[in-house]
Amino acid sequence: MKVLHVISGLTTGGAEMMLAKLAIADKETHQEILCLRNDADSAIARQLADRNIVCHFIGVQQPMQILTKQLEAKKILNSFSPDIIHCWMYHANVMGWLMNILSPGHSLLWNVRHSLHDIAQESKSVRLSITLNKLLSSKPDCILFNSHKSLDQHLDYGFKPRRYQFMPNGFNEIEFSPSARKKSLARDQLGIEQDRLIFGNVARFHPMKGQTKLLSAAKKYTKLYPNALFVFVGNRMDNNNTQLTQLINQYGLKDNVLLLGEMTDLASLTPMFDVGISCSSWGEGFSNAIGEAMACGIPCIATDVGDSAQIVGDYGLVIEPDNKEQLLQALITITELGDLERQTLGQRARQKIVSNYGIQAIANQYRTLYQTLSTQNNGGSAHHERI
Repeated sequence: MKVLHVISGLTTGGAEMMLAKLAIADKETHQEILCLRNDADSAIARQLADRNIVCHFIGVQQPMQILTKQLEAKKILNSFSPDIIHCWMYHANVMGWLMNILSPGHSLLWNVRHSLHDIAQESKSVRLSITLNKLLSSKPDCILFNSHKSLDQHLDYGFKPRRYQFMPNGFNEIEFSPSARKKSLARDQLGIEQDRLIFGNVARFHPMKGQTKLLSAAKKYTKLYPNALFVFVGNRMDNNNTQLTQLINQYGLKDNVLLLGEMTDLASLTPMFDVGISCSSWGEGFSNAIGEAMACGIPCIATDVGDSAQIVGDYGLVIEPDNKEQLLQALITITELGDLERQTLGQRARQKIVSNYGIQAIANQYRTLYQTLSTQNNGGSAHHERI
């Protein structure tokens, strides 16, 4: 079985991380990756290269180049000759459809990784790509959604897939696991006191991720608990981001915030958190950050966006998006639980991830789907068939 993954970029993000995990975990499928942007120097691209997974980069810098780069993409497609073209995210879905039109004979699989809270909040480019995806939604052999809420939202918006399926993210429960040694070592390396309460937020800097709202809540929270530390990890979550640093200084949070930027070894870093926070305002499908924190035995505070509430369940706290008062109260509540009760919550959270979202089990689900599509391509399935 040969699969060509088509993805918009390979900088750190939920879809990119899940693709990397899948490509590494599924050793039985011959996989190559076509990346629209020139992200060869990204952490994920280097990780894939270290595993001898071939990545092609064609340098799409603006949406219209999806048309002009077709000749280059066609050469890669014809050279690899995959059974499946597996597309990740809206722009790549359009790219993969065009590739299959110009070089037909492959099964086409789309992967939607985004929830549709309010399309007006998206950029013009994303709104256009969502509209194109809707118009073309009957063309792929199957569309995958990584959250139940996203699936329902896209069907309500007018997507008309021939086949569709919920496919959650998967997590390496061995790599991401509770570790007192990793917790102590990471804190020592970063110069953080071992007894300090750490809230960890892993997300790129973007309005949808809600970091500025978290800082606003932290301003009030640290008046009550001045020893707490908020650690931010992700693309542009660093001291070069003047918008962020000015806000931190304005709120008087210089001693309570640590900006680490983009990091590759999250499995060594995440165990040092006491609480994970996903404060997205919109757009979240199935949060990798929540799953990885829970796999490390860390309870989470999450906004009710995408499937976050389902993932966290009773093993953390779920709040409304953009509700600063609820966020502040959640910070206080989980602090006052104390270490022992937080650890008990974390243990139960880990068991949920291990039982439901292990990466090898999810990789096997993908491989089964690939085989189904390869043997039953265009087999006359009815519209809106859930498989």
